[in-house]
Amino acid sequence: MTFLVERRSFLRVPVASNSPDQAGNIVCMKLRNYFKRYPGLPIPMNLVHYRQSTGAYVAAYTCAFHVIIGVVTNQYGIIHDFPNAPIWLTAIYNVFAISVLSTTLLPIFISVTHGGVFCWLFGACYCLLNATITLAHVVRSGCMGLQILLRKVSVWFPTLLGYVYLLVYFCDALYTNRDKFCVNWFKADSASSRVHVHKIVAHVKHLLSCVDSRNRELLHQQQYKKSCCKHAMALFRQLWFPQHGFTYPAGLLWSLTVSVLLQYFLVVQSLNTIYAFTLNKKREITNRFPEIDCPFYENVAIDNARRVHQVFDLHTNDTDTIIQMQYEYIYYWIDVVWICIILATSLAFITNVFNVFRIMFHYQTLSIDIYRNGFKVIPEMAKWLNAFKVTRGTILYPSYQVALMACGYYLQTLLYIVIFVFLSAVVTLNAFTNKDFLVQFLRSWWPGILIMTAFGIIQQLAIRFLFTQHRGRSYGFNNVRSLQLYTFFSSFYNVFFGLISGFGRVLYCPVSSALCISRLDISPLGKPIQFMDTGYVAFLGFLYADVLKNNPTFRTGLWALLSPCHQNGTLNQRNFDAALMSEVEAFNRLLHRTEDKQAAEHLTISRVSPALDIESKSEVHSDNHHGEIDSAEESYGVNTDLHKRRSNRNRWQLAYTLIRNKELIALRNRCEVASHSVPVYSIFDKLGSA
Repeated sequence: MTFLVERRSFLRVPVASNSPDQAGNIVCMKLRNYFKRYPGLPIPMNLVHYRQSTGAYVAAYTCAFHVIIGVVTNQYGIIHDFPNAPIWLTAIYNVFAISVLSTTLLPIFISVTHGGVFCWLFGACYCLLNATITLAHVVRSGCMGLQILLRKVSVWFPTLLGYVYLLVYFCDALYTNRDKFCVNWFKADSASSRVHVHKIVAHVKHLLSCVDSRNRELLHQQQYKKSCCKHAMALFRQLWFPQHGFTYPAGLLWSLTVSVLLQYFLVVQSLNTIYAFTLNKKREITNRFPEIDCPFYENVAIDNARRVHQVFDLHTNDTDTIIQMQYEYIYYWIDVVWICIILATSLAFITNVFNVFRIMFHYQTLSIDIYRNGFKVIPEMAKWLNAFKVTRGTILYPSYQVALMACGYYLQTLLYIVIFVFLSAVVTLNAFTNKDFLVQFLRSWWPGILIMTAFGIIQQLAIRFLFTQHRGRSYGFNNVRSLQLYTFFSSFYNVFFGLISGFGRVLYCPVSSALCISRLDISPLGKPIQFMDTGYVAFLGFLYADVLKNNPTFRTGLWALLSPCHQNGTLNQRNFDAALMSEVEAFNRLLHRTEDKQAAEHLTISRVSPALDIESKSEVHSDNHHGEIDSAEESYGVNTDLHKRRSNRNRWQLAYTLIRNKELIALRNRCEVASHSVPVYSIFDKLGSA
């Protein structure tokens, strides 16, 4: 089981012989060190189906959109019926109403998690009923006018979409298991775990059969250059159907789904509120000056914009004419600002949705890197985290993610509004008035801008072709004396480039922070003060706990140990998870060894010659170790075949050795696939049939 954490090969480490006196071998020592560094138990294999149903759980959280609306708004409040009720009664009523509405989603989650024909059939009927009721609400609102229809559709559309997706999901599950109704009436097919294991086995086969990774990377780059659309489709497929046995945790799916739904609701509510406000202001202007009333498209047209901007060049003493022109100008800018707000809110929503996909992809990448290389991928984990912070991050990260997504949405909306309004003002003032300050600036400063641009281009070319070896492809200097002379004379001019760089840094630092504040997987702070970012520390704790307990190779190895007993009938489904736990609890004795025993074992192992016997020397069990396994099996009522379990464990050890050994990796890169893939494939064929 050493393949869980260590990248080094077993062939490089001495292995003790199989004798009762030598209780610990290198496998047991590595397992003990693993559990000491990363304490915790793996999730039972029956939850693999739970973690694989990504789309179903996202749709289930989408169905909770009306609950989110009730939390944000006063929809479930008591103020409409009892406006004079005290505050404490209103709060209790809100909590009670939200709790009752949340229980209406329990049938969906139970049906997805538990599985079985009964749950799938009940879930399909429940989703069909709710989808019909939601659609009836939308149709009924359509009879009340277009404005009410748009408001209802914007609120009920996510819920309707979630119920329709779940209906298709449950119907597909029923159709897929149509031949197993008698077996899977109250439970899901246990073969889903085997399918999950075989996917990991297929991935390991692919790793062992790869000849040259460089050629594969070059081919991938060529395909990317030829077709960017296919590359985008591949990224999308990897996002929703991840490889390497990775599955998204439920907390991550909950936080990201609720974040997107909350932002969607904020977009709808903010646009409705701002539209009502602008409509009232335009009506006030129209009531005072009826001739100003004009449709939206005529108001923002170029001819009207040119006409209303004549207020800056108006030469008259007529007060009424001046006031009317000013109100026409305000009337025009109300629609311009409304367009800017629509663009800003839409762009902020799209940016945060894109950030959600980036968080999912980055989380998947980090998890797979940690599966392969351990927690050294993120050194901050070892520096900042402890048991308290890991538990704290597991609890707080989903809520932090939802809150910061909302904060990021508002900050990005404000930023985009400022940018769009500024651009609108610059364009309109330079296009329709005599205040063409941008044109005047370019006319006055174009020689300096041209000289600085030319100097920068010439400097870049000189650095690449004159002062760097091999045209910038090698680390070394050419023409060292000329380089020193050029550095002395160009230092004064480069100060201006430094000022431009500093001005750009002042601009893009707040902008980048506003764009990345909704992402907790990265910290906008610098390295020395990143520990002050509580959201980033919470994300690291959440990632640590999830990767610790959900390593797919770990779960696959445990499945390989007990799957033969489960298939031949000696281990039933009821105590299958208990048997998985007993496999881990068998090593509890190793966690509490004294330092003297550890030192003695280390000295004993260092004197043994390095050899690897697959059947006998790879796994060493003492009498006490066998006694703990037997007692654990008796307590759980498990009758396992130790020989098959030991054989499966040794096969996984050998497979991991063949993958991670550096000499064998170099040998596979120099040899052909056919001459080295057959013996490796036979190992996994035995494992797959076990």
